[in-house]
Amino acid sequence: MPQGSFSTPVERFSESHRGHIYPTPTVTTGNRYRGRGAIGKSGADHLTLPNGPRANARCFPWSGIFDLGGSTQKTRLGHRREEILNGEYTMQHNLRPYQVKSLNDLRAAIKSGSRSIVLQAPTAYGKTTLAAEIMKGAVAKGNRAYFIADSIELIDQTFDRFTLEGLDCGVIRASDDRTDYAKPIQIATVQTLRNRWNDITVSLRPKVVVVDETHVFHKSHQDVIRDSLEAGAVVLGLSATPWRKGLGKHFETLVLGESIQNLVRDGYLAPLTIYAPRVPDLTGVPTKGSGGDYKEDALAEIMGDSELIGDIVQHWQQYAHDRQTLVFGINVAHSRSLCDAFKKVGIRAEHIDGYERDPARRAQVIRDYKSGEIQVLCNVGIATKGFDAPETGCIVIARPTKSMMLHFQILGRGMRIAQDHDDCLVLDHAGNCIRNGVPDDTMPTTLDDGKSKTESPDRKKLDKGAPLPKACLSCGHLSAFHKCPKCGFAPESRNDVEVKDGKLYPLTPEQKMPKWSTEGLRDLYAEFLGYAKIKGFKPGWAYHKTREFAGRAPRDTQSIKPRHPSDRTMGIIKHIAIKAAKAKKNQEARA
Repeated sequence: MPQGSFSTPVERFSESHRGHIYPTPTVTTGNRYRGRGAIGKSGADHLTLPNGPRANARCFPWSGIFDLGGSTQKTRLGHRREEILNGEYTMQHNLRPYQVKSLNDLRAAIKSGSRSIVLQAPTAYGKTTLAAEIMKGAVAKGNRAYFIADSIELIDQTFDRFTLEGLDCGVIRASDDRTDYAKPIQIATVQTLRNRWNDITVSLRPKVVVVDETHVFHKSHQDVIRDSLEAGAVVLGLSATPWRKGLGKHFETLVLGESIQNLVRDGYLAPLTIYAPRVPDLTGVPTKGSGGDYKEDALAEIMGDSELIGDIVQHWQQYAHDRQTLVFGINVAHSRSLCDAFKKVGIRAEHIDGYERDPARRAQVIRDYKSGEIQVLCNVGIATKGFDAPETGCIVIARPTKSMMLHFQILGRGMRIAQDHDDCLVLDHAGNCIRNGVPDDTMPTTLDDGKSKTESPDRKKLDKGAPLPKACLSCGHLSAFHKCPKCGFAPESRNDVEVKDGKLYPLTPEQKMPKWSTEGLRDLYAEFLGYAKIKGFKPGWAYHKTREFAGRAPRDTQSIKPRHPSDRTMGIIKHIAIKAAKAKKNQEARA
């Protein structure tokens, strides 16, 4: 035990102590960060305690044992990392209670005999922090550890984070000057690692493998995992959405992290405010095989309509004009079109994708977005995984999908806590939140073994007893309530049938229709007229549709100018179309 007096009291974490600020120690690590490729000396971390002298401390967070000044003390990992241990010792970094629990759950799974484990943890859970703790524990025990990612951005992001944590890392990636196989920790792209795997000697191979974004699973992953497990290594997967079909063939255990609902409740994640201002009809859009996702070319043809793109920009200006925004397009052409539409109205917007050959330009655009130089970032294949930008206050979804994995990865980009916004706005022009669910929904809790003939866990299973969320006809806010919790609008309950001779007969508009004021009738006709102009219909279409819905048309229609249809009028037009389709179907059935 180090010499000196320590006046700081022992304070155990509990609900009553949530938010308690503990004294911050001064830490000098053996591996100082001096830029990429720096090789620091090895050795124990040195800790200057808040109320005492300097002490040498070695940390074994993965094993749950802390070695302080030569003596070992077991401690519960269920305390916050800033907690003071016996008034003597404050650890270098903070772990949130749910992160500590996840580490303990992983450790328990290993003790029970599991060697390949996936941690299901939401976006912004702090999975890189957990990975750093795992790496520290492995190195402290004299083991080598590999962190495997599948993109350049994730490699650079992880390297910078690990190095700041005091970890001595090498990088396995093509043409990277940080490559050094002697380092105890390696951060690797799965593609390069697979190409070099057979050339890595047994002594340099890992005893602990952490696979980031495990739901993005390649054959290259499979080969490395198989060889590592055969050599007695532990393989840990990290993913917010480990619902890929067949993932259970490669991982035997799923550890569930804290739920999104609880993380939002406790203030660790930002809540989502979801709007579905306009959702296109995707009936008949072809998919990739049986039960597959939509084909991108067919989607782009629908979502790339100039009217819909204009609608996307218009609603963004209405709801999120002051927020940093990520826009998700279908393909490169669609994303570029969206970017151009934002630029035309004076918005600082740029496009990036996962296919361009200039990674330096892509990295610069991302830096400009994070710094605020760019307000709207349109992307394809970049920001759907591991993209860390807490500045994001709005998500625009212009890319329909049936995949829950892709859907929740997109939503997760906006759930990080930031100072300039209390929530994240989601403008869902694709209907994904209706189709795939919202963060409050129950998530899959098992890994798919690839053998079951049931539907993939990546597809939403609808509960017929639960109300589905719908877009408010007034403001577009998505909820499952009759009365909109955002604007208070409640659609008028209408009884359109009466009983005659034991049969149900629909009432015609002439028989029963709510009263319209003169001004309201003129507004409805003006917006019907605006819709007719957009669609190329004759003015008579607006006149007849006004009479059909309201029971009468306004006088002096020549003096009424077309007006862009509101969300409510778009809902009315959709209602009329559905009603006509049902009437036609019934007529055909009777014929």
